[in-house]
Amino acid sequence: MIREATVDDIPRLMELGLEMFHESRYGELYSFDTTAVRAVFLHYITDKDCLALISDNGLVLAQMQKQWFCKGLMTEDRLIYVSKNHRKGLEGVRLIKAYMKWAKSLGVHEIFIGNATGINFERVGKLYEKLGFEQIGGYYVMENDIWDA
Repeated sequence: MIREATVDDIPRLMELGLEMFHESRYGELYSFDTTAVRAVFLHYITDKDCLALISDNGLVLAQMQKQWFCKGLMTEDRLIYVSKNHRKGLEGVRLIKAYMKWAKSLGVHEIFIGNATGINFERVGKLYEKLGFEQIGGYYVMENDIWDA
């Protein structure tokens, strides 16, 4: 069952967040800061412009905001994650569709979705396209150990 997360869900969100952290590229670059992560989850649960969804084995964090160049509204995900052992089913699709439903209920002009974790990048991209999303660009990153400052 997919539903909006509450403060009581923070321990489970923390478990899922830690799992995602270790599976992603971030696990090799950073230390998991439980205080900071708890604060992020609390923000997404309590802020009226944010969404925190939870399911048995997954979560979505998203936010609504104005475009920088006009009054048009958009949403973007902060993270979408389904536990590794539960990706063969429809839980991820249902989480994304619940995010889309929330975004549409706000009357936004665009729904943005991405994958900055690097987890199953091509497979996730194909899923997004199957759900109607169009790739318009990509993320690029430079780690600070190669900066030429």
